[in-house]
Amino acid sequence: MLSNLLGELMGLMLLSPIVLAAPIAIYWLFNQDPRRARPLAYLAVIGLGISAAIATYVEVAFPWRTIAYNMPWMILPTLNGSITIYVSFIVNFLSRNMGLLTAWLAFIIGVYSLDYLANDYRLGWFWFFYNLFAASMLLTVYANDLLFMFIGWEGLGFSSWALIGHWYKDDDELSYVGRLGDKLILNKPAWTTPSYAAYRAIAR
Repeated sequence: MLSNLLGELMGLMLLSPIVLAAPIAIYWLFNQDPRRARPLAYLAVIGLGISAAIATYVEVAFPWRTIAYNMPWMILPTLNGSITIYVSFIVNFLSRNMGLLTAWLAFIIGVYSLDYLANDYRLGWFWFFYNLFAASMLLTVYANDLLFMFIGWEGLGFSSWALIGHWYKDDDELSYVGRLGDKLILNKPAWTTPSYAAYRAIAR
């Protein structure tokens, strides 16, 4: 049963966090009201919950089997014929357990963030990129080829940049990385402004 449904389950696991975070991201473009956006934040967390539920089902349905799913995605013509690019996922001991851990951690952190970021000034930005981060991590875990692992890895890098730079205003010292005024060796600053933190992180 799982082998027949694996493609649909993986598609739902990867897309539900992004699709259900899109409404709050779109709403926030036009109306930055945290109180009215709160139901949409719950919708984003429901997307994470769907992923966690599917990861749990994948874990318990066939705990000792390795199952691979391959479906043709694109056929590229070449001089000697064609090359077929596949959508390819694998469920084995490592991906099954890492996927379960990733999905549930993402869901638990999402539930915590509902209150922690209730009045934040960029809710749409946070929820979209947080859910993109979770989906990219799951894609990296379950990918069965270098192409999809690369797509997941690049999604992780992009969403990490966006989340590290979430608090981009430099008017609150509590948002600084490090303590303002601290120095390292050779008198270099041991702190970073929020507006510069994301660029430092992605350049390393």
